[in-house]
Amino acid sequence: MSAHNYLVDRATSTSDTDPEPQYRTTEQRPNSDRPPIMATEQQPADVEEEITETFGMVPPPLDTIPEDDMVGEWHFFQKYTVGESEIPPKYRELMGLAVAANIKCPYCIHFHRKAAAMHGATDEELAETTSLASLTSRYSAMLHAQETDLDEFKVKMAQVADHLEEQAADD
Repeated sequence: MSAHNYLVDRATSTSDTDPEPQYRTTEQRPNSDRPPIMATEQQPADVEEEITETFGMVPPPLDTIPEDDMVGEWHFFQKYTVGESEIPPKYRELMGLAVAANIKCPYCIHFHRKAAAMHGATDEELAETTSLASLTSRYSAMLHAQETDLDEFKVKMAQVADHLEEQAADD
């Protein structure tokens, strides 16, 4: 099945004045347990206007992608940069900073550091995040270089978890 076949056909909006984007579910993706694809009825000009209202401009990288891609990308970008999700914004941005540090992306580091601070992250929290981010890559390098068996590692980590739970129960 082609990608076009599982993208939604443009459905007529329920209302010409409805400000909320209209979503409709398309068919299930072939050979996948993933949920059906969602599509939006918004037009590129409407999305560009919404982005400009939100940020004062269409920021990179949204300003460089094709209009049709921007329509689909905007709702995901919006939810996780200025919207609400299960994870509070400050913590999302601190996680983004940790990932950015590990992938060594100067654009991402700049964005997530500023966004975390804007959401209330203290200098101490930013410093701790960078330290924690370095632990992941440090210990990952050690485990890979030592060719640690993943199944054995999982068994040992379960033993550690059991031990820590026992200690916590004794307290």
